[in-house]
Amino acid sequence: MKILKNILMGIGCLALLLLVFIVYMMGAREEFKERHEDFIKGFVSDFSQNWNVADVSDLLTNEALESLLDEKGKRVLLQFSSFGKLIEIRDFEIGKYSANADGKTVAEFSFKADFENVKSLVKIILHENSDKPAIHFLYIEPISEITAPLKTEV
Repeated sequence: MKILKNILMGIGCLALLLLVFIVYMMGAREEFKERHEDFIKGFVSDFSQNWNVADVSDLLTNEALESLLDEKGKRVLLQFSSFGKLIEIRDFEIGKYSANADGKTVAEFSFKADFENVKSLVKIILHENSDKPAIHFLYIEPISEITAPLKTEV
C-alpha cells in the first residue's frame, strides 16, 4: 500500500510540473508575440513600399535572402509588387512556437493584410538567436483581390 501511495504521489508531482511548464510556455509565447509584433508589421510595411529585397535584407535570415535573390524569388517579388503597398494589418496571431535552451526561438505568425490591390493572408516564420529576430519564411495568399488571383511563397 505504501508503494502505491508513493507511485501516485510521484505521478501527481509529475502532473503538477507538467502543468507549471505548460503555463510558463503559454506566457512565454504571448510575451514573444507582443515583443515581435511591431518588428513583423514594420518588416511587411517596409518591404511593401517597393518590394525591394535590399530594403529589408538585414531583417532576413541568410536562407530567406538567398531564396528571394534566386530566379524563383525574383518571379515571386514581381508578383508581390502587383499587390501594392501595405494599408492595414489585422487579426495578428502567433501559431507554432518553439524555444530552445541555447537561445534559439522559432515562431509562426499569421495575420490578414490589406494591400492597395489585394486582401491577403500572410504567414511569417520568425527566427530569433540571442535576441536578434530575423524573417525566415514569408507566405502571402490573396483572399480577395482587385487583380488576378496570385498565390505566392518565398
